[in-house]
Amino acid sequence: MKTHFLEKEIPKCRTAAGRLNKAAVRRILHSTEPENLDDVESSAGSVSPEPPAPEKTVILLVSADVKLDTGLRFAAKGDKRTFITVDSLRDAQRTIQADTGAILLDLDLAGEPVWEAADGFLQKPEFPPVLLLTGQSDRDNVRMAINAGSLVDKTADPNFILRAVNKVLKAPQSAHAKRNALQRLALRWLKPLSWLAQRMPTHRNWGINE
Repeated sequence: MKTHFLEKEIPKCRTAAGRLNKAAVRRILHSTEPENLDDVESSAGSVSPEPPAPEKTVILLVSADVKLDTGLRFAAKGDKRTFITVDSLRDAQRTIQADTGAILLDLDLAGEPVWEAADGFLQKPEFPPVLLLTGQSDRDNVRMAINAGSLVDKTADPNFILRAVNKVLKAPQSAHAKRNALQRLALRWLKPLSWLAQRMPTHRNWGINE
């Protein structure tokens, strides 16, 4: 039988007076050297694996659409995920937390520069995955973006929307960057005239602004 790793190493941590050097003990207990790990055995002959990282269970919905909110909450009953709903971009920024798994951003949110904010969210790698929702699926170009997976039809069955969320959450980190780039491309292609108007002067003096 192998000598337990700690039985061999702890004597080395004692001072001349026979007391344990706490710093040396901590160094051994936190050691991840392969040769140390190979020697560690529990009394049962195995070591319990480290617990997996906690699952990010919070879904942040940024929308003033009560029907959408109610439908998603009802569909998510019995699910481990928790829905938090805010109706402003300021509250969304404040609400994002470590266990936020995804952000559902309603592009139809009135009175907010939501299209511009969406583009900003997608440029932040530290942000959780963002799903862009809209109810304007009757427009051909919007429908094309929905079919491509860049947008989500918020009028669809809530269970379908939840499946889209779960699919994004299960995707590897490398897939998020590519998805964000495609969503940004869709935003720039679809940006409404009202969003453009915020960047254009009301009265243009030709020759001065050129």
